[in-house]
Amino acid sequence: RLAKFSEAQFQDALIAAGWSAAEVRIYLEKFASRRDNLVKVFELDKEIPLSRPQGANRKLHFDPLAAHALAVSSQPNITAPVNGKKVVNGLVVTQ
Repeated sequence: RLAKFSEAQFQDALIAAGWSAAEVRIYLEKFASRRDNLVKVFELDKEIPLSRPQGANRKLHFDPLAAHALAVSSQPNITAPVNGKKVVNGLVVTQ
C-alpha cells in the first residue's frame, strides 16, 4: 500500500502536518528513495514505476526563498511554511 502513494500525496500530508518547506523537500526525497526500495525488494517495479530510477539525490540543494512555494495539490493556497531552513548537500540547515 505504501508503494501506491504518490509523491504529491506524501507532500500534501507533510504540508498538512506543518513541516517547513525545507523539511518537506528532504522528506520527499527520503520517501521516494525508501518507496523505490520497497518496490524493488517486493519486485513490483513492473506494476509500480520508480520515483527515482537513478536513485535518490544525496546532494540535494533546496532554498525555499529561491524556489516556488510547496503547496497542497488540491489547495494551492495552503503552502509549507518558510522558516529559515534550507537543504544543503542533503541536510536541513538553518539559514
